[in-house]
Amino acid sequence: MKPIARALADAARQLDRTSDTARLDSELLMAEALHIDRDKLILSPPDRKVPERFWAMVERRQAGEPVAYITGKRAFWNIELEVGPGALVPRPDSETLIAAAVEHFKKSSADWAAEAERQRQEAQRQREEAERQREHNRVASEEHKKVAGDWAEEAQRQREEAQRQREKAQWLEEELARRTADPRQERSA
Repeated sequence: MKPIARALADAARQLDRTSDTARLDSELLMAEALHIDRDKLILSPPDRKVPERFWAMVERRQAGEPVAYITGKRAFWNIELEVGPGALVPRPDSETLIAAAVEHFKKSSADWAAEAERQRQEAQRQREEAERQREHNRVASEEHKKVAGDWAEEAQRQREEAQRQREKAQWLEEELARRTADPRQERSA
């Protein structure tokens, strides 16, 4: 067994107690220690001595430090991000969320144009409806003013009639009082 393959197997056994992804972690750490991609490490592992810094990286991982902080990078989507203790490490479920969002928002320009036209038509329909409602309110307001004016005129006529009736009643009372006070006037009438 080549030294790199043996070191990966040993590291995976050591990390198995502290990591759910021990083999992946050891491969990522070895690739970083060798300054090569993980793909190259797996497909054509170099036949050379294991770098000393690999074992220091394995110790840090055993202590619970995230692989991304140890290597200083994290693959995310189709880019590689530089990360460190002051940055949140992107999670695989974030990639799933982004994939779903991209699929959801993936539309052709014709789809976007059709949606924009639909929204423009809906806005126009709402403006026309608002205009019809304003006209209806204006007509109703004029009708209410006319009815209110008619009621006001009728109320004024009734007040005037009531005033005439009061005046007539007062005159009759005064006339009756005068005639009963002076019986001679009654005879002459």
